[in-house]
Amino acid sequence: TTASTQATTATTTSTAAKSPPAKAKKTPSTTASKPTTQPAKAPPAKTSGTSSQTSKALAALGKITLTSSAFKAGGAIPTRYTCDGADVSPPLEWHGVPKGTAELFLLAIDLSGSSSDAIQWAVAGIPPSASGLSAGSLPAGAVAGLNSAGKAGWDGVCGAKGQVHHVAFLFYALKQKFGLQSGFNPITARNALKGSTLGTGLTLGVYSRP
Repeated sequence: TTASTQATTATTTSTAAKSPPAKAKKTPSTTASKPTTQPAKAPPAKTSGTSSQTSKALAALGKITLTSSAFKAGGAIPTRYTCDGADVSPPLEWHGVPKGTAELFLLAIDLSGSSSDAIQWAVAGIPPSASGLSAGSLPAGAVAGLNSAGKAGWDGVCGAKGQVHHVAFLFYALKQKFGLQSGFNPITARNALKGSTLGTGLTLGVYSRP
């Protein structure tokens, strides 16, 4: 009887010891898996599409790289390209013109001028296949607009002695041809660019008269 009682007690104790862990494993695993799997899938699916569309819409703007072999971005413009030198237009190079570009447009503004519309240079009709402008010349088909001095072409940086001039070279890739003629009004042309711009580029140059 004593041996039977001990065997029964041992069996009961063994069963009781095994039961609780089995219940404890099921309860946390089923409870934890339900709230974490379903909500995590929905947000990425919705946001990824919106993020992708926004990236594509902004990708075309400001992606054209515009540089000059004559000066570094933000650096000094050599005297040759000013009224104190040969007064020829500086060379420019670019890459990254978007597909679908019909025409390239260039505008140089003296940000330190007496007027907010101090135009140093305006060039329209640059073919999209062009990759740059040589010093003092324009590619076939390109035409120059009026500068602030009232002449068609480059107006070399000038100003008072010791005054620092910051010239911004703005570059536009257009989705349609404007068909402008030599001597066009650059202010009027620039206002018309807003709805036709596929991409833009920018570089800066500085000049101080000795």
